[in-house]
Amino acid sequence: MEVEWVVTWPFLFLVALVVGVVLTAVIGWLRNDRHVRSQHRHLVLPNADHHGAFRNHLALRVAVGFSGFGLAGLLAASLLGLPPGTSLTVAAAVGTLCAAAALVLIRPPAAPGRPGGRATAVREMLPGAYGQIRVEHGQHHVIMAAQNADERPIPAGAEVEVLDCDRSVVRISLSGPS
Repeated sequence: MEVEWVVTWPFLFLVALVVGVVLTAVIGWLRNDRHVRSQHRHLVLPNADHHGAFRNHLALRVAVGFSGFGLAGLLAASLLGLPPGTSLTVAAAVGTLCAAAALVLIRPPAAPGRPGGRATAVREMLPGAYGQIRVEHGQHHVIMAAQNADERPIPAGAEVEVLDCDRSVVRISLSGPS
């Protein structure tokens, strides 16, 4: 006895909806699992950790598009009883609109150490030496590794300016007049 499987359009739309919702949940879980900064506020993190590839939110935008596609297709095929071609067109249009809205609305968080930003030196740094800075980021502060790019020593507690954050160690200089 052979069983024949028949896959219907509403089932495919339901699968797309479930994939979108599960992907969104997994992304949210992974983002919440990276709570190192909230647990260890004084941890020195390299600047590259704030620009992770996962934080570009591409996967979250795709998940929102999948969810919109699946929900619109499921509603068009099941509730409205539209033919498969029309329900697929409606689902594709709504999925594209959802992904476009997610592209506009879901923004990655700004890195705490941006060029031109201000921070506070945690330790004294001689010219060219390495130390730490504290960057206020929302309600939290982040301690980051820094290199003094100035020709003057930077005392602990001094306000500094972030010059460059392309590497794992930000380059800083003393704020104010020379």
